[in-house]
Amino acid sequence: MSEEPRNAYERRRRRGEEEQRAREEKFWAGLTVLRVLRDDEFEGLPCLPVDFHVLPHFDGRVEDIAVWLIFATTAESDQVREPAETARYLAHVQVLLRRVHFPEEGVATLGLYPTSLPEIEAAGGKFHYFR
Repeated sequence: MSEEPRNAYERRRRRGEEEQRAREEKFWAGLTVLRVLRDDEFEGLPCLPVDFHVLPHFDGRVEDIAVWLIFATTAESDQVREPAETARYLAHVQVLLRRVHFPEEGVATLGLYPTSLPEIEAAGGKFHYFR
């Protein structure tokens, strides 16, 4: 067992590290999804996302995580909004998550939503768009 630091700076630093670990543990599912998406190049798919927005549950559950694939143009996001294309992208992301042994209940309930940078900007930026 480590002893409590004597100075206030060291106590604050340790408390900050502990809080960061707790946040990462609580949101590990969302962070995992984001890492998997960023590491993949979406080969074989017609439109490549330029960014992602992942919204996990605030209580840390793996179910019903929302993922927005952000494309460069509205035409690309419209193309991916077609039900067959959305299903294709969702299947691709589900395969990626299964490779890293993501819990099946999270894979099965994942929500995938295409959007574009112009749509986000028209809404006033990411803060307003993803509210």
